[in-house]
Amino acid sequence: MLLHLAGFDMQDIFETLVIPEGEEDVYVKAVTALENYFLPRTNIPYERHVFRQLQQRNNEGIDQFVTRLRQQADICEFGDQKDDNIRDQLIDKCKSAVLCKQLLEKRDVTLVQALELAQAKEAAEKQATTMETHSSETVYSVTRPKMGPRSGQFKPKR
Repeated sequence: MLLHLAGFDMQDIFETLVIPEGEEDVYVKAVTALENYFLPRTNIPYERHVFRQLQQRNNEGIDQFVTRLRQQADICEFGDQKDDNIRDQLIDKCKSAVLCKQLLEKRDVTLVQALELAQAKEAAEKQATTMETHSSETVYSVTRPKMGPRSGQFKPKR
């Protein structure tokens, strides 16, 4: 039924496929053979190379950078070492040398701790920049009050 509904082109492809051994269910054999044909194979060493090349972009926040690292790490099949690899890449490729130093000073920093520290540092930098900008924009003007119409002295009214 699957091949009939898929059409003649699919039937032609299916005829050339190697059918997996060991499974008794014909449908499962057919689906497995078609998946092996159509699903792209992942080249793990290449995907890990791509992961190692990722670095924080100039206008990219820590959260966005870690999101890109997580997306690539999903492809890399790091298993239970995924968070450690993301943490290491965060330390190695973040754009802040100060943050890198702070993270390296901690002996057993986890990804969660590294991310919290990075987010706090990023927020503090933004707040300090905002404070700096607002204080330089505020200009105070002092004017001398007018004392009188011509003489410059105050003349009380009678």
